[in-house]
Formats: sequence, structure tokens, C-alpha cells
Amino acid sequence: MKSIPPELDIPPAQMQEFLHECGLADAAETPEFEQLGGGVSSAIFKVRLASGDYCIKKPLERLKVEKQWLVPVDRVYAEIDWLTLAHQWVPGRVPEVLGVSHAFGLYVMEYLDSAKYANWKDNLFNEVVDDGVGTQIAVLLATLHARTAYDAQLARQFANHENFYLLRLEPYLIESARLNP
Repeated sequence: MKSIPPELDIPPAQMQEFLHECGLADAAETPEFEQLGGGVSSAIFKVRLASGDYCIKKPLERLKVEKQWLVPVDRVYAEIDWLTLAHQWVPGRVPEVLGVSHAFGLYVMEYLDSAKYANWKDNLFNEVVDDGVGTQIAVLLATLHARTAYDAQLARQFANHENFYLLRLEPYLIESARLNP
């Protein structure tokens, strides 16, 4: 798709300006977009430019589920902050954030091509189990935990309890319990 997807809610001139300011595109370049699957809380697109492929992500106010579920979109800034920190601590394991549009509430990051980066969740669903991947994830989580444990400033920065409840607990556990008393 050549035109900007409506889910991104950004006029073409501003998208071109944003990608140019990020150093990813020429000022007059027309990006191509491809919707990526997965997730119910964000609009996620691969964007093709002369300089390469990138991923643009914008949180949705309404989750892509049957029931009307509304969640705050400002949660994107905690996600951006976390990705930025994690990329510094474990480079090559987390996509790098390349630019943020506060005006449109979206960001662009490295695109991780599925031809090079396997999706562990998909592999598990397909019963492809690699113990080495589990070990790598355990080491990664231990590294991130060691970097964050006992850091009061980070605890305050990422005190997103309401968003966690709205995005993870209420739609999955609370709603399941309500439907299956």
C-alpha cells in the first residue's frame, strides 16, 4: 500500500517530514506501508524506504477485540522509554527506537525481518521448541532484571499500574472470570 494507513492518523506531508527528520528518508520520498500482524493494542506497519525497512507503531485507544475496550494511548511513551533503555543495556536484542512523533503519538524503530528473526511465540504454537532460545531469554531477562532491580528512579518512571491493569489483567483475567464464574 502506497498511501498512509488511516490507523496512523498522520497526513502524508507530516509523515514525510517525520521520516526525513529521523534521517530515514529524503524529503520528497514516498514511503510504502505493509500492515504487520500480531497484537490487539497497536497499529503496526512495516515502512519501506530507499534507506531500508522500518517499523512504525502507534497505540490504539480501542483494542482490536469484539468488546469495546478503551485504553490510554499515552502508554506509548513508557514503551518507547523501555525499548530505549533495553536497547542500551542489551544491544542487538531489542529493536532500536529511531524517532518519535509526539504530535501524532507514534514512533519508528528498527524492523526485525522474520526471515532473520524467528517469532518465538509462533514457534511455540507450532510446537517448535528450542531449549537454546529459552536459555537465551532467561539470560536476557536476568540481565534486564539485574539492571533494574532496586532502582527507585526506574520504579517511579515505569509505575504504570493502571495501564498494566487495563491492558493485561482486565481484558484477560478479569473478563475471563466474569464470563466463566
